[in-house]
Amino acid sequence: MTLPDPNWPLTDIADLAARATRGAGFDGGHAAHAGRAVHWLCHQDIDGAGALAAYLADRPTDLLCPILTGVALFERAAHAELGLLGDIAQPILLLPFVAELTRVQSRAFTLTCATGLAAVAPNDMVILQGTLSGAIRLTAGGHVGSRQALQLRTKVAPKTIRVLQGFAILTDESGHP
Repeated sequence: MTLPDPNWPLTDIADLAARATRGAGFDGGHAAHAGRAVHWLCHQDIDGAGALAAYLADRPTDLLCPILTGVALFERAAHAELGLLGDIAQPILLLPFVAELTRVQSRAFTLTCATGLAAVAPNDMVILQGTLSGAIRLTAGGHVGSRQALQLRTKVAPKTIRVLQGFAILTDESGHP
C-alpha cells in the first residue's frame, strides 16, 4: 500500500480544513476563517492542520474555542481589548487572527502564557518560544526577529489528514452538514 504524498499545496489543505470545520458543525463563515487560519499557519511553517485536527477531534468543553475566539478578535481588530483572553484550546490557531490585528493597528502583538509566547508583527513575521497552552494573554508590542522562509506547500501527517477528511465527509457537495 502506497502512502499519499504528505506534501500538500496550501490551498488544498486550507480547503480541507474549511470543509472539516463545516462538517464539525461550524457555520460557513467560521469554517472559512478556520481554513484561512490553517493556510496562514502552514505558510509560516507552523502545523495549523494538526492543531485544527486536534481541536476538532477533542472539542474540550472546559476551554474556549480558538476559532470563535479568533473570529471575535478579527471582528474587533480596530478596537481589540488587551489582557487575558482565557483558557483556549489549541491557542496556536489564534495567531492568524492576531496577524490581522497587527495589520489593522500597525503594531506587533504577543500572545503569552505560563509556558511560552508567540509574537506577530504587521508584516506577518512570527516568533514562537515554548508552547502556548492554558491561560492566554494578548499584549501589545513584542520583538519579532528576521523573516523566516514562507512555505508554499506543507507536510501533513497522515493521521491529521484522516481526522480532517473524517469531518469533511460530513458535508455534502454544497458544503452543508
